[in-house]
Amino acid sequence: FRGSKVGESETEDLTWFRPDGALMTGRDWGNPGTRCFGFRIAGDAIDDVDEHGHPVVDDTLLILLNAHTDPIDFVLPKTRAKQYWELLLDTYVPCCERPKGLTRQAKSFKLEAHSLAVMRLGGT
Repeated sequence: FRGSKVGESETEDLTWFRPDGALMTGRDWGNPGTRCFGFRIAGDAIDDVDEHGHPVVDDTLLILLNAHTDPIDFVLPKTRAKQYWELLLDTYVPCCERPKGLTRQAKSFKLEAHSLAVMRLGGT
């Protein structure tokens, strides 16, 4: 990962976010009180080709982590029209239940204390 745009991607290959939706800064990384952050891995920013020379493209994922003792409303990165974040995994939800609490129109996600959530960019 370079933290920069690759090829035709509209976003950086790896982007780090604060819970308020802003990009992480050096100050955030140096703050001992930082206990919650997220990162997006852009599936359209893979700097590799397959055996036929075609660019490798995969899903774009968003991983949110909360080490706080309290839940945090995490502002989700903006998406293009008709795109949305699809919740794949929430460690707060028991393993036999489907994760809930995220609609296609969601602008934020309640990330419970001591938990991790994984989302995939869906839509067209």
